[in-house]
Amino acid sequence: MEDEEDIFEDDAQEAGRRFTAGTFLSVVGHAGLVAWMLFGWGLDADPLDFEVTDVSVISGEEYAALVAATTPQADSFEPAAPEAPVVPEA
Repeated sequence: MEDEEDIFEDDAQEAGRRFTAGTFLSVVGHAGLVAWMLFGWGLDADPLDFEVTDVSVISGEEYAALVAATTPQADSFEPAAPEAPVVPEA
């Protein structure tokens, strides 16, 4: 059985040309893509609008105060330990 590369070379030689149809289409397509990128056809559109959110910068002390104000404080109340049940001896 012939190698795949030999089959394609035979097809190109039988047709009397150096490139197959696939090679020709690939070269034309890639050349068109390069030309499009070089000349920038259709790439001059305005950018899309977007929203910007205003932010403020605070110091470390201000951040610590903000976190302390919103963090729940631990209660100083400690619940009593449950009493052990009395088990009668049998």
